[in-house]
Amino acid sequence: MDRRYTSRNEIGQGVLELKPQVGEWAVYPRHNMSEFVVLGGAIDCLAAYEETGLNPEEVEALKIDNDRLHRLIDELENGLRKENNNA
Repeated sequence: MDRRYTSRNEIGQGVLELKPQVGEWAVYPRHNMSEFVVLGGAIDCLAAYEETGLNPEEVEALKIDNDRLHRLIDELENGLRKENNNA
């Protein structure tokens, strides 16, 4: 991950650390507080993702590995059940 856009404040909330430069986007407050709540949740999610240090391709590879491991566990559990039923 080349650059982080978030940090955590003293109570653990994700904080957007943008210092907009030419060509970069910025977040500006809007009309009501509900937008801040939604934005706050999105920033917390981004902070959690950035804290992993993984890039999107690595996350996708982990999801594939996780699915494969769950299928193997299911097969092993089914095999053990069959053995116990036959004993």
